[in-house]
Amino acid sequence: MASIRPVYESLVRCLNEGRWEDLPRYMHQSCEVNGRAHNPESYAAEARTSGVSEIILDAVTVDDKTQRLASTVLVKWKPSKVADCFDATGKTVQFMEQRLNWFVDGKLSKTIALADRDAIRHQLSGSTGDCAPDFISKQSGGFGDTRPSRDLESTYREYIDCINKRTMESKLPIFCHPQVVHNNKALALDNYRQLMQDAITAIPDINFGVHTLIADEEAQRVAVRLEFTGTPVKAIRDVQPTGRPVHFAEHVTYQFRGGKIARVWSLVDWVSYREQISGEEGSGHCYGAS
Repeated sequence: MASIRPVYESLVRCLNEGRWEDLPRYMHQSCEVNGRAHNPESYAAEARTSGVSEIILDAVTVDDKTQRLASTVLVKWKPSKVADCFDATGKTVQFMEQRLNWFVDGKLSKTIALADRDAIRHQLSGSTGDCAPDFISKQSGGFGDTRPSRDLESTYREYIDCINKRTMESKLPIFCHPQVVHNNKALALDNYRQLMQDAITAIPDINFGVHTLIADEEAQRVAVRLEFTGTPVKAIRDVQPTGRPVHFAEHVTYQFRGGKIARVWSLVDWVSYREQISGEEGSGHCYGAS
């Protein structure tokens, strides 16, 4: 079976170079992007009207058997119009995005992308701060003993199961190294566990649902879309509960070493979370860069 990675890399080059007429070589006539139906022509039209974008491919996690590929990209975007109620004229923003991609017969048929929307809003508002990307491709060190894809997947599902069963304190060492690097910050395992515990404290009935999982034996990585459901009872990220339930997502990539999680790159859709809490879901979601 031919690898889908070269096809995806060619698609990214095609988009960066504005070769819209070549999109049908890499994209199906019927392609779903973040739940919206597209063909190559409509996708190109939307990309052109949203502004100027450059996609820098950081890393891919590939499962050729199932024709699925997860990509982490840095997007440099110069909007051509008002974006998220901010005057974006003349501004260029950069943000990380994790994309899950499905292929059929060697062509892209579906994409679910999650961008760092907080970083976009932060830059469009004129705020200053560190938006330095944490590249997967820049990590150092070997993998240790490599594990087959099926073992990576089963280990990961057991890891999520221990979170949902609230047995992290005793079982997390089975799945994680004593130190885990989370979004470029080295954490002792107890501190890493506290990230999940904080979510459980704020949303006691939270469920971690595995929507999509892509395991890459060669890279020893697992890329996942998690979907969370529950009703917050305490503040999280300074957002006070209102009694409304939430359903939001995280795209996350895990680096395994010797069969255990060593590093985590996470993007959580906190913008959607805040919108659902306030009852204003969907307001202002007008990015064209994805």
